[in-house]
Amino acid sequence: MLTTRTLKNKDQDLLEGFLRDRRYTSMFMRSNARSAGLEAPKEPFGGRYVGAFERGELRGVVAYCWNGHLTVQASGAALRACLEKLVPPGFFELSIDKRRESAAWLNGMTGDTARVREAMDYLGLEAKTSLEEGLYILPFAERKPAALGGVPITQFHVERLDFGTLKETEVEQLGTWRRDYEDETMGIAITADEGAKKMALWASRGLLFVARDAEGELCGMTGFNAALPDIVQIGGVYTPPSLRRAGIGRSLVSGSLDIAEKEGASESVLFTNNPFAARAYESLGFRRIGDFSLLIC
Repeated sequence: MLTTRTLKNKDQDLLEGFLRDRRYTSMFMRSNARSAGLEAPKEPFGGRYVGAFERGELRGVVAYCWNGHLTVQASGAALRACLEKLVPPGFFELSIDKRRESAAWLNGMTGDTARVREAMDYLGLEAKTSLEEGLYILPFAERKPAALGGVPITQFHVERLDFGTLKETEVEQLGTWRRDYEDETMGIAITADEGAKKMALWASRGLLFVARDAEGELCGMTGFNAALPDIVQIGGVYTPPSLRRAGIGRSLVSGSLDIAEKEGASESVLFTNNPFAARAYESLGFRRIGDFSLLIC
């Protein structure tokens, strides 16, 4: 017999223990819970966390985040029970067509591909954009040095970015890159100003990294979509088209992982559906273990 309840800050250790065993598909949830706690549903990185329990044991969790996204770490009866507690009252009494018309409360969903599909089917909803990507992991003990054609890459310097030290032109550059990244990878249209604000938020949390060439000019960016003491999740790797295939992306990822390893992390995870990018990540030691989905609703 399943029961559900909204998790509170006192449940942090319970949630962390549950998610740590599922760490490769729980990075967003773990990182958000650590950043904002479990009782700040409208604050940046906050959310409402609902857990499904059987005989007192946590069997699944779904969080409705501050940005209107669901993060899913449950399946079967546990998933259905959590969703029923999170959706607006009366939602399941509507016809499928009416559900789709009334689903403005849901902006997207992330999680293991099978669980995300199961959740969308149960809700009776469709995604405007569906990114189904390979899930790759890298224990740092298996890391390989960044190289291009077998030759180590040394001409690019990677650094954690302090947004306050940037020139105005560099802020504009990063905003434009983020705009282009979202359009290229997710088909999402944002302005360069919106992109710059996103990059500033990443940088304020120490999650943004850039590569500079020998003259100190910016030539690419990456970040950690989520970062925990034990594991980091690579995201937002972007090199402008004119500079691609020069090893900048590999330098960015490898350099950011150097920093994470020095600070105590022991492994990394990322998602991609780009075959060229996948080969570059594999050259660093990443290996595919499953699938992960991001839906835009």
